[in-house]
Amino acid sequence: MSALAVALLILGLTGIARATNAAAASTTNITLDGPAVVVRLTTAGQPSQLKFAGTAGQSVSAVLSHSTVGAACPAIAVALLRPDSSQLGFGASVCGANGFLDTHTLDATGTWTIVLTPQGSDTGHVTVRALSVTDQVGTIVRNAIPVAVHITTPGQNARFTFSSNTGQQISAILSGSTFGTACDAVEVVLVRPDGTTFGSAAPSCKDTAFLDGQTLDASGNWTMVVDPQGAGVGNANLAAYNANDVTGLTKDDGSVFAVPAMNPGQNSTVHINGSNGQKISALVTKANYPQCFQLSLRRPDNSAFGNVVKSCTKSDFLDAQTLDQNGIWSIVVDPLGTSVGTSKLQVWDASDATKAITLNGAPISATLDPGQKGEYTFTGTAGQQVSATVTGATIKGCPGYAINLLRPNGSVFASANGCNDKAFLDSQTLDTAGPWTLEIDPVGSASGDLTLNGWTFADDDGTADLSGKPAFLDFTRPGQNAVWSFHGTNHQKVSAYVTDADLQGCDFTLTLLRPNGSVFGSPVDSCTDTAFLEPQVLDQTGTWTVRVDPTGTNQGEATLQVFDIVDESQPFKPGPDIRTFTSEAPGTNAAYHINGKTGDVRTVTITGSTYDAGACPAVVVTLRRPDGSTLTSQSTCSNTLTIANVTLDANGSWTLFVDPQGPATGTMVIRLK
Repeated sequence: MSALAVALLILGLTGIARATNAAAASTTNITLDGPAVVVRLTTAGQPSQLKFAGTAGQSVSAVLSHSTVGAACPAIAVALLRPDSSQLGFGASVCGANGFLDTHTLDATGTWTIVLTPQGSDTGHVTVRALSVTDQVGTIVRNAIPVAVHITTPGQNARFTFSSNTGQQISAILSGSTFGTACDAVEVVLVRPDGTTFGSAAPSCKDTAFLDGQTLDASGNWTMVVDPQGAGVGNANLAAYNANDVTGLTKDDGSVFAVPAMNPGQNSTVHINGSNGQKISALVTKANYPQCFQLSLRRPDNSAFGNVVKSCTKSDFLDAQTLDQNGIWSIVVDPLGTSVGTSKLQVWDASDATKAITLNGAPISATLDPGQKGEYTFTGTAGQQVSATVTGATIKGCPGYAINLLRPNGSVFASANGCNDKAFLDSQTLDTAGPWTLEIDPVGSASGDLTLNGWTFADDDGTADLSGKPAFLDFTRPGQNAVWSFHGTNHQKVSAYVTDADLQGCDFTLTLLRPNGSVFGSPVDSCTDTAFLEPQVLDQTGTWTVRVDPTGTNQGEATLQVFDIVDESQPFKPGPDIRTFTSEAPGTNAAYHINGKTGDVRTVTITGSTYDAGACPAVVVTLRRPDGSTLTSQSTCSNTLTIANVTLDANGSWTLFVDPQGPATGTMVIRLK
């Protein structure tokens, strides 16, 4: 019994108790289908009785309106009493101005009573009409041809019978309803041959109601009931449909199964032969259902299994599901609501494609169906470096698939996305020994061919000579780096220079790493055959590393030099002094200290510069105040430079800073006047 029914029963019983105990209860006669009666409830809590003659089997209802008793809910309790004063069925209530006692079928002949009891301390009056109700009856056929529903009396239902057998599926649509646009204005209910209600009621919203496919559980004469809620009256059309699933048989090889047009509420159930442990995926395409639809899998015993996926587009994909028993499994295409249309269904055996792969050995060629993964195993050791490449993939999308590196326990150790025809999993250092797996996992329903290579290697390493002695680097495997180390001390200044790189495209990154492996400064990306890491002042003592990291799958050669930088620093007097600045290590600068005072006028001249005249600028010269701020700065793209007649604006030790650009080395002559 629903909570509402219990509440109404309590209200009815309250009305009975008050009707029984109140000696002064007023009594008025009312005629079924006769004129309305105004009932005056003048005393708080005192019931009023409306008497009418009724016969067994007769159905009656009552409409209450224009109540002035109060806005509380309930304001008036309503109950129907038998000739022996016992209550029949559930009571009702008046909330606000209106109330409705739904249809009751009388079970005795005699004088019946409608009891009205005001609740709380409110009083007033209410108008009551008592009605004799005769349901509309007829038959309905499951052929989509609608029957007309005409409800003229509040509490009246329309009852349409049909003959059916156990296991038959049926659906129905109520359309053109004038019972009201609010949801639940009218319901469609199925009633078994024994008179009990079956399944769930289909409520309306706006002018329609839909009873989705129901599988009947008994043979005999069933009834489809159209039940307006409350005192609603109106018209509608009711159509019934055969909703037995459209069935078929398909294979798990991607064959296309054409899902035909179906009735509202009807599903398509396509069977496949499956086995325990097998993985199955399914794809619906070219769906033209006006509303959304669902795709799901059912076991041989018809119980639901795994995920149910929903789509409101033309396609839907059920990713790989691992079956848990042998037998005939079902793929169910379920258009939602009243949708009808067609679609295409494909089913695949999506069991993982497994195979051993030899690192640095022959490539693996694979073809993956939708939902299928490729699992390629190798034996790895802790500390081993590996990478992987995919080429020639026909799997579309970015990302269209992923390369996952799985530990022996199956957890993901590293991952990289594949875009269209290629993918690259950069160097990974394994953290345990055992059987590792390179997994190719297409995104969604993506599928296609590809070639996979697995690689193993050790980084090109050595000890860098800070005198700039060249180290020749050789990158022979995708993902291989060069890591050359040196002992550095806090506040030491170093630079690094890569030349003669024959890598492709924007081809490598040059990085300085602290002793703890963290990146120091800003890495330098190169799209040429050289890269220069400007001088860096180290912030700790220990073993530092210069790393050269080819981009992507680049392989080739390069030359690395690392330099200990000691800038030139000395005093410089204006007049006869001439300084010759020579740098042999790329990144070396000069800082000349000049005593000056406010008002002094100075001219700086540089001649004979051998720094790369092809670079622009080749040299930058800056005159800095005693507080370190810049008074003037100029550059040259040739072998000469003049900064003329600069007036000093502060007293103290000024600095003339000479900065050759990039990795340039050379010599120049400097004069100061």
